[in-house]
Amino acid sequence: MKACRHTDRAAGLHSTGTCRRTRLTTFRADCRPGGICARVVFTEPQDRSRKETVPSFRRTCLPQCKTAGKLQSLRQLAVARAAKTEGSETDTGTQQDNGLPYAGLAVLYAALGAFLFAAPHAAADVMFGAAAGPHDFLHEVLFQLLAIFFELVALYNINQKYAADEGRLGEVIHVRSNASLASFAGVCLGLTLLSFVLVPIITPGAGAAFGLLSGAQLLTGLRAYAKYSPAGANPIAMLGSYAGDLTQLAKIDGLNTGLYSMFTATFIGIGLGFLFAPNLTAAGMFSLGGALGTEDQFLWELLGGTIATVVGPIAYMQQEAALQNNFSMRPKRLMMGGLALASGAYTFTLLPILFTDKAGSLLFWAGFPWGTLAVASTLVAVKPKENPQWYTPW
Repeated sequence: MKACRHTDRAAGLHSTGTCRRTRLTTFRADCRPGGICARVVFTEPQDRSRKETVPSFRRTCLPQCKTAGKLQSLRQLAVARAAKTEGSETDTGTQQDNGLPYAGLAVLYAALGAFLFAAPHAAADVMFGAAAGPHDFLHEVLFQLLAIFFELVALYNINQKYAADEGRLGEVIHVRSNASLASFAGVCLGLTLLSFVLVPIITPGAGAAFGLLSGAQLLTGLRAYAKYSPAGANPIAMLGSYAGDLTQLAKIDGLNTGLYSMFTATFIGIGLGFLFAPNLTAAGMFSLGGALGTEDQFLWELLGGTIATVVGPIAYMQQEAALQNNFSMRPKRLMMGGLALASGAYTFTLLPILFTDKAGSLLFWAGFPWGTLAVASTLVAVKPKENPQWYTPW
């Protein structure tokens, strides 16, 4: 432990603080006469796993000291110090992870999504074999909707790949992302296995390939989640953590928090409805003239599980960002943009059906939240709100 002194001449600052051997723990900057703030405090909070150290700062400014240019210089100082200290694991305590599994999964899900969207009937033939014929309109719609969300899963994995390479998988947003990806993969794997046990409708080759992909995603997400989550791999503690997190939806302090609280509850509800009541929900959205076929029911349940475990959690993380008035972090910006594109694509896929005799009585109302989400996410992604609180510890 030793006293340290740092100077930022461009911002007109001098500072003193306390440094440890491996990381800067406290950093106080007192401005010279005519400076920007009476006091600025830099801290580097750690999450409970003690694997990650992330810079953030709080400021208390006097009314006469608010100078935008120097505030920007102060922020640049924090960014520069973060970049410098993140250069090596021995300097920061940051533990880097292997991002290759996420990169490989992103490529596979992106390729699968492109195939499903471009050739839904061919995808039905590959997945269901002779049971796919004759093709109905739901094959095209459901495969294209699944393709949209598989592309979102690919973007999710890209986000995690960057976090792994930078040693940031211990951050709360990435721990939750791994839980979301693992839950998604678990639903996919479970439905695939049940399709062999209860009603064998998937061809062995397609089932094995999709099962392996889901298993790889499950293993990757669970491994990282167990490594960094305070709950570890304990499923009871994990469920308790989820229940505690959902109480945050009642915290509404503005338009953005209200919207994303509503989106989170809505899309988790929609997904669970598709998953556990496929015939009832499908009959409301489309004019089917009967129950879903076995292959359509499988696709419908898969779509519902994906919405509940991917779209709902992303909306939840954006609600959390709205509470902090902070949409400027790269992970949040990236997923916000992905959510806007996915919800917009979902809306435009269903829009042509709305004006045909295949539309059900609830199709408009079922599509309305997706259109609202697309508009809201686009507006926030284009103009994010700034906040110096860069990181939220556990």
